[in-house]
Amino acid sequence: MASLLEAVYGLEEIRALGPDPFLGRIKFSLMDAGEKVYKTTSMLVEQLRKYLDDQSYLENRRIMEIIKGIEKLGVLLKDDPPGTREFAPLDDVRPGLELVMARGLFTPTAGMSIRDSHIGEGIANPDIDVEALYRQNVVNEAELRRSIEIALQSRSQITLAQLYESKNCATTSTI
Repeated sequence: MASLLEAVYGLEEIRALGPDPFLGRIKFSLMDAGEKVYKTTSMLVEQLRKYLDDQSYLENRRIMEIIKGIEKLGVLLKDDPPGTREFAPLDDVRPGLELVMARGLFTPTAGMSIRDSHIGEGIANPDIDVEALYRQNVVNEAELRRSIEIALQSRSQITLAQLYESKNCATTSTI
């Protein structure tokens, strides 16, 4: 970098401009900046280490409190043990084993071979209604909101199925 900077400063055009001497000192500026970054990183690492140590201490303390609580209950039960054998039932105490070698090997599904079937040119069927592909159901949101508001006047909540059913009953009774 120093040799490249000397080459740049050696150019006649650059000397004519009267260059800023900052580029000549950039190596030292970069070293100072790197040292600041290193110090800041070291401080952050130290703070993180302290935080993790505190968290570990608190977790160990909580575990010890739980263990002491269990020990106290054990001492209380020592003089008056439970009458039945199963005083602390555990659900499914056997471990579930999933052995790698017990699984079957991968078997790809059999695909259709195109070579075996005859593919011909398609024929347009005038009996098929292709307009059905372009028709869509449209929901009138204003009417839906109005129906929900009317239904919620007599109850606190309603399902969409109940709303649909009550709407169908209302339209059939008015006909």
